[in-house]
Parts: sequence; structure tokens; C-alpha cells
Amino acid sequence: MHPVAYTAILGVFILFPMIAWRPLIARGSSRQLVAVGLCSLTGFSLGSFFLLSSLVSPHALGAAGVPAAIEVCLDAAARIFEHPVAHWSRIVISVLIVAGMARLGYVIVRTAIETRRIRALAAKDSARVERSAALGALVVLIESKHAVAFATGVLRPRIIVSTRLMAELEPSEINAVLEHERAHVRRGHLLVFTSAHVISRAFWFIPPIDRSMRMVIAGLETSADAAAARSVGDPLVVARTLLHVSEQARSAPPAASLGGVTDHLAHRIRRLVHPSPSHRRGPAIVLALLSGLLLTQMVIWVPGSASADSQRREEIAHSVCHVPHERSRL
Repeated sequence: MHPVAYTAILGVFILFPMIAWRPLIARGSSRQLVAVGLCSLTGFSLGSFFLLSSLVSPHALGAAGVPAAIEVCLDAAARIFEHPVAHWSRIVISVLIVAGMARLGYVIVRTAIETRRIRALAAKDSARVERSAALGALVVLIESKHAVAFATGVLRPRIIVSTRLMAELEPSEINAVLEHERAHVRRGHLLVFTSAHVISRAFWFIPPIDRSMRMVIAGLETSADAAAARSVGDPLVVARTLLHVSEQARSAPPAASLGGVTDHLAHRIRRLVHPSPSHRRGPAIVLALLSGLLLTQMVIWVPGSASADSQRREEIAHSVCHVPHERSRL
């Protein structure tokens, strides 16, 4: 695909969260918020990768050629002043791609370590552990001076609730809190949140990323609120619980967990009291189609030049960081 096409697609993913933020928060449904936010994050990441790749590589560089290309580019960066000025832009862009991939890998590992640390602390400090066969998750009650409740873990989810929170709430409010966190587990919110969290944490310095992540969180939280209201039987109980917990909360949940009660509090209470979201799916469908296009491009790219012989892969890897020139001048 031509770089201009990638630029146009990337522009949609950058501008749309900035333009649609207020209308979606005011009238969008939970699914719309999650779909638009997640598609924007995914599309921005893939779009940036393919745009930069299209600027430096005139050939189809598949996954098989990536290690050789990285080696060539890093070597070229170390000796950049020995190369013609015409090569510098390709070398710099290639190093940026490598740095972005490294940053993403670092955040994935860091998030996994933080999740394991939370689980270890919960296991160490837990006063009581209750297993729910229906939910497939553990509800862990921990001794803490902070009023917190959150869900964490993707493969083996946990619901963490502090003794301080249990002591401050009424029985109906405790039930509302547990049903809210159980909804996160049942509906697979932790996988969606973790995926979005990794991208937003890796590229936190880009403004549209923050807006897209806030959309995802708002959608997940309002979805869990609605599920809790149906389970409890009274949305006003859930709304009262949100207010009560927000007054007691003095610390945010860990970075790798889902359960910040103060996030979009006014928006969440308004949705509980006056549930009248819009059901227009146009924006979400457009972004989903564009994200699907980039994902398809990724699927096609991964095999790429795997079938090419080693000499051909070496030529392609060299061309990534160097303007094509005659072999005699290599």
C-alpha cells in the first residue's frame, strides 16, 4: 500500500478520538466506547508501523527478514556519518521502528511482572479466599487500610477487595461492588483492558492515545455498572455505591488492574440514572473496518519473504536502511 494511503488511515485514527470524544461520552453506548477506543489504539499502532515501514522499504519485507534488517539498521546507525546523507532518513526511521517495537515489548513484560506481583501480594496478605465455580475466578479479601476493589489477571483472574472497603459499605453496596467486578471477569474485560493498557502505556506521550484509552475504560466501567444494576435489581443502589466508594477511596488500583471507581464518575452515575445511550454504529464500524484492513495487512506481511532464498532476504534487509543503488557501490 502507498505511504499516502497509510497516512490517510493513520490520520483517521489520530483525529477521530479527539473529535468524537465528547459526543461518545455523552451519548455513546458502552460497546461503542470500547469499540472506538480499542480500534483507535490498534489502528494507530499498526498504522504507524506500516507507514514508517513503507517509507524505508521498497520491497515486501516479511517477518523472516526482520532480524537481518535490524542488524543492518543498527550497524548503519552506529556508523551513520560514514553513509551518504541520502541514506540518513531511512536509517533514522528504521531505528525508530526498532525502538517502538522494543518499547512495546518492554511494556508487555513489565505489565506481566506487575500482574504477578499483585497476585503474589494478594496471596500473601489474604485473610480469606473464596472460589466461585460459576465465575471461574477467586475473590480475595486482603487486609488494607485503603478502600479498594479491583479485578486483575487475564488467564487466572482475581477480584481483590480490601477489609477497609467491606467495613465501610452496607451489605447491598458490598453486593453491588462484587457484582461489578464479577462482570469484568465474566465479560472478558480484563483481556480488552490489558491489550489497550499495553498500547497506551507504550505510547503514552501521544495525545490521541490517552483519549482512546479513556474511552475503553469508560465503556468497560459503564458496562460493568449496568450488569451490576441488573444483578442487584436497582441501579440507584449501584449509583449510591459508586459515590460512597469514591468518597472512601484514597488510592488508585495498581496499573495492571481494572477497577478505578473515580474514573468518569459523573458519566457513570448519569448512565445508571438515565440509561439512554445512542445506538448509532457508524463510527465504530468505520474504525473496525480500517483496523481490520491493517490487521489483514499484518497477516499478509508476517509470511512475507519467508519463501525467498537467503541472498534475496539479505538484499531486502539491506534496502531497508539504504537508498537502492548499484551493487558495485555497496
